[in-house]
Amino acid sequence: MNRTNPQISLIVLAVFFLVGAIVGCIMAVVVVDPTEITDFFSMFWDSAQTVTLQNSFVGVLIGNLLLPTIIFVLGFCVLGAIAIPVCVGVKGFTITFAVTAIMRAFGTKGVWLALSSIGISSLLYIPCLLLVALFAFRASLLLTAACLGSGSKQPLYGAPYFVQFAMCLLVFTAVSAFNTYLQPALLSWVSLLV
Repeated sequence: MNRTNPQISLIVLAVFFLVGAIVGCIMAVVVVDPTEITDFFSMFWDSAQTVTLQNSFVGVLIGNLLLPTIIFVLGFCVLGAIAIPVCVGVKGFTITFAVTAIMRAFGTKGVWLALSSIGISSLLYIPCLLLVALFAFRASLLLTAACLGSGSKQPLYGAPYFVQFAMCLLVFTAVSAFNTYLQPALLSWVSLLV
């Protein structure tokens, strides 16, 4: 994968992430009614007091692996050169949409809620997602070049491609464990502040 510049690929992905994030922020301000968010969280807190909310680790893991797996598979397709940046942009949209909606509904107290529900796990999830997207995007660009006849004859998918994805899978698994076992306790503690 030496023929594609990783810095340019990373810049392309970062731009798509940032554009998605900006659009998500704007949409949360324009579309979301803050009372709907506060009503949702008040129902959540009420149910959390009567029922122990323990997510299934497998369900959380599947949810956290869905987008990285789609991006990884798109690395084996010519279509990935277009679809991977869009997937990264969608993730930027969803994160900032949720954070902005929470902050808008709860004001300064929403910082703690957004940090505990989205922020902490995103500190590991987003960099690994961008790393997986970078590998897959570069591979897809090389595949596209090879299909157009301007690519090199070197193998596109060597052991490092799969090892790097496997290492990111370990991080996604750790994030899923945090989301399943530690985040509910953190959220109930934060609910006392909000």
